[in-house]
Amino acid sequence: NSKLAVSLNKESGGYARSELFLNEMGRITAKYIRLNQTVDAILRKDMKEIGICAEAGSGRILAVHVRGTDFKQHYNGHPVQVSIEEYCQAAAKLFYDKHYEKVFLATDDLDAVERFQKEFGSRLLFYRDVVRSKGNDTVMHSLSERENHHYLLGVEVLRDVYSMAQCDGLVAGLSQVSYAARIQKKSVGEEYGDLVKIVV
Repeated sequence: NSKLAVSLNKESGGYARSELFLNEMGRITAKYIRLNQTVDAILRKDMKEIGICAEAGSGRILAVHVRGTDFKQHYNGHPVQVSIEEYCQAAAKLFYDKHYEKVFLATDDLDAVERFQKEFGSRLLFYRDVVRSKGNDTVMHSLSERENHHYLLGVEVLRDVYSMAQCDGLVAGLSQVSYAARIQKKSVGEEYGDLVKIVV
């Protein structure tokens, strides 16, 4: 129940989430959370096109979530920003040590895309229709000419969460998006084979 979830979260403190909390959120998600038909169709189509689904036959995929842009501003109560280089080094070590075939990168940061493209080349998967930025500017408050821009920002985050949940391993810092991916994976009775949490 919700009181149990709150108490489980309190024991983890701050931005961290305990395994008990994530397990309970996975149970709640499995029981109550469903995508509407429109968003479900978008996510399924996009994941298939990029090669993140069982039917794609792309082999083992390592998910990496790089939380950049405004996270670099050291907000009160937020974890210390992990550098793009630290993410890339951790991902590369796991990728080569555990023989992954592809890397899926979820990020709001253009610099991260560029660094990961240098490291992984054609083995890197990422969505190209995402609004990203450089430096410390948040994407959340960005302005764009595209229709339904802020709605689409939400869909893009959901797509990243569900895409990461389809992957076999995860490299991430402390972020709500990576927690959501872990919860989604738990909701279908699965766990990441490899999980690297980077905390500064």
